[in-house]
Amino acid sequence: MIIIGEKLNSSIPRALEIMSGGSDDDISALIIAQNGADYLDVNTALCSDERAAMRRVCSLIRKNGRSGIMLDSPDPEVIAEAARALGGDLILNSATLTERMDVLAPAASELGCSIVVLPVNGRAIPKNAGERIENACRAVDILNGYGVKRDKIFIDVCLHAIASWEDDGQDRPPAMVTLDTIRGIKNEAGVKSVCGLSNISFGLPRRAVINSAFLAAAICAGLDAAICDASSPSIKDAVAAASALAGLDEYCLGYIAHSRERMKGKL
Repeated sequence: MIIIGEKLNSSIPRALEIMSGGSDDDISALIIAQNGADYLDVNTALCSDERAAMRRVCSLIRKNGRSGIMLDSPDPEVIAEAARALGGDLILNSATLTERMDVLAPAASELGCSIVVLPVNGRAIPKNAGERIENACRAVDILNGYGVKRDKIFIDVCLHAIASWEDDGQDRPPAMVTLDTIRGIKNEAGVKSVCGLSNISFGLPRRAVINSAFLAAAICAGLDAAICDASSPSIKDAVAAASALAGLDEYCLGYIAHSRERMKGKL
């Protein structure tokens, strides 16, 4: 399971404050708090100088840890520019079938980066899993045409807030549609899936409970990566338990080691 830390995103007021006016030590503290994540998502879109802020944060990630970097921006040119300057272990986030693909797919192919694609053709996110899976397969074909290999492709499964769901033509609740999408991407598209985990609990109390419960179900359905709070004990518990349940943890050795660390108070 690939864990992508979510805390370096300018849509979070505290992160925006630190990235805009904080010291290098302040930013480094946010980075270090996410130690253990495989990647750190970096989105500086709301900073006054997005490019400069992204360069600064990414430089501090390289200085303070060993995590890969997910470059995240609504502007594909910002992502491509940063990717070419940084090199190394990167994920480019994100494109759709019709937007940003022409910039990000060539950059991913050129640099050997991974890339996230939303299974969206146009503006609207499909309400049913079948259409999302069909679009995911089309996205894979497009990326293959640019020379991006399958093992470098992540499909964003488009996780929605369950509190805002209304029965407006969607035949199953959002979480169930997402789980169906995860299974279909694994079986039919043959690439990795990723979700922005915190989306599911937006507007609800005790969000960590919802996030952890869904993450466990999603891992068992075949989810490969989640953008989430990498410092959350409940997230760490969910990953360890679900990996054992899904048969991804031989002899449950990872779960046992995790539990021992928890009992020692180290996690």
